[in-house]
Amino acid sequence: MFLLIAACKKKRGKAVNNKVIDYKAITGQKPRIEIHPKYARPVGRWSSQFVREVGLVARQHGPLTGHNWSNVEDDVKGPLRDRVMDKFDIDMHLPHVKYVVDKILGERLRGFRCILNSHYKKFENDRVARRHPYCGLAQEKWDACCDWFGREEFKDRMQQLKDES
Repeated sequence: MFLLIAACKKKRGKAVNNKVIDYKAITGQKPRIEIHPKYARPVGRWSSQFVREVGLVARQHGPLTGHNWSNVEDDVKGPLRDRVMDKFDIDMHLPHVKYVVDKILGERLRGFRCILNSHYKKFENDRVARRHPYCGLAQEKWDACCDWFGREEFKDRMQQLKDES
């Protein structure tokens, strides 16, 4: 007799930005992030940890339904920016900094939604997909994603993009 266990595919482990956590614990300060206006991206020692942390915020707290980041309301974007500012010393009042943080949040959120959609499409129908949430995603969030992926508006948009390419 075989026992089938639905388990998550083993990857690197739970994503936690330990370098930032350790730095803050040792120094009592948040890492300073500089975003160069010419390059429109973070530069310096903490740039990769910054992008990683923004991705974590997007995946854990961002809106998982919607076509694109530009349609997300400011009252939703604001708390996400606040979570980033909780971890890093960053001048969010500067327009180019706010733009870059929003751009990174949008890119990371889009990438995560693509992963979720790929997981959803593995199953033969919506009912089966709902029984197999993406690893680490709460069932209610997965149900909301399934509702979104099953909408005709979403399917039509995906078909339109497929036809254009």
